[in-house]
Amino acid sequence: MASGDGRLDLPLSTLIERAVSGGLYTALVALVGDASGIERVVAAGSARPGKAVAVGERTLFDLASLTKTFTAGLALTLDGSGELPLALPIGEAIDGAPPALADRELADLLRHRAGFLPWTPLYARCGDRQEARQLLLDGTLLGASAGTYSDLGFILWGLIAEQRCGMALGELMRQRLLRPLGLSGVREQPDNIDQVAACRIDGAKESELAAGLGLELATPSAPSIGMAQDSNARFLGGLAGHAGLFANAGQLWRYAREWLAPGNLLDPQQVAEALAGPGPFLLGWGRPGGWTSTRAVAGPGSFGALGFTGGSVWIEPERGRIALLLGHRSSPLSDLAPFRRAFHAAAWKMAG
Repeated sequence: MASGDGRLDLPLSTLIERAVSGGLYTALVALVGDASGIERVVAAGSARPGKAVAVGERTLFDLASLTKTFTAGLALTLDGSGELPLALPIGEAIDGAPPALADRELADLLRHRAGFLPWTPLYARCGDRQEARQLLLDGTLLGASAGTYSDLGFILWGLIAEQRCGMALGELMRQRLLRPLGLSGVREQPDNIDQVAACRIDGAKESELAAGLGLELATPSAPSIGMAQDSNARFLGGLAGHAGLFANAGQLWRYAREWLAPGNLLDPQQVAEALAGPGPFLLGWGRPGGWTSTRAVAGPGSFGALGFTGGSVWIEPERGRIALLLGHRSSPLSDLAPFRRAFHAAAWKMAG
């Protein structure tokens, strides 16, 4: 690996160990299972720089964009309760939406269909959350084609949910999604940092993206332990619709299981509708064709998500399989695609 050994025929334990020893990750946990249970967990690396602090199934990692899948789950619960229907036009959900956005459904924000640009440094362009809200609604961040992957739609959905439900996104997530599913180990800004793997990734990628937008941006520093690596999430309070949650591998498997075999909280018909429709992106998830790092080995009915810090979760309904990674990459500019392809090849091979 990159230490980029991208071979698709290595055993799972070898892949995980080489990803850390080769310098691609500082800490990494892989889990393979199905709806009935966890079959295998492999871990490597240290939770603390320069110290031998082992990581394992209970170690908390920054989920980064895997948070979007939890936002999608919350959206289904609020849709089911009638508090925030996914079919509601954005212009009816929040005041001030520009014409290009007002007639679109809230679901479009979570399917990357609303026309938002992929990203902008809200923390550098805005003084507070109110200014960020205004920037998201003034139309200047629109213009991308439908199907452009964007953090911004998820951020706006989170702000709308807070306003409509009268509580912070973190509390809304806990009350309507995490507690009902028994996911007490999924949290924002974990207070017990002894359980958290340190994330040593600075904001060099954000500076690179900003330069592409014609903005000069000093590289944000790596986060403190227990703080989100994503600078927009930190600016918005630690958790936003697109990033900011932390979880361990066991808890992420339990959440993925609810999408593979819904019924404990999520309605099976709602889930089926969320995972249907045209284009590469589903409600909070993506199809293999939309994620080049996994499409070579995932089944055609598979869906999943990637997180910038290094995690991923893929669900293959045809065989009832779940394969996930939680980890922190060593460099914000490294290419994780070869390793992710190799991991999923090994995970699916275990399934026979």
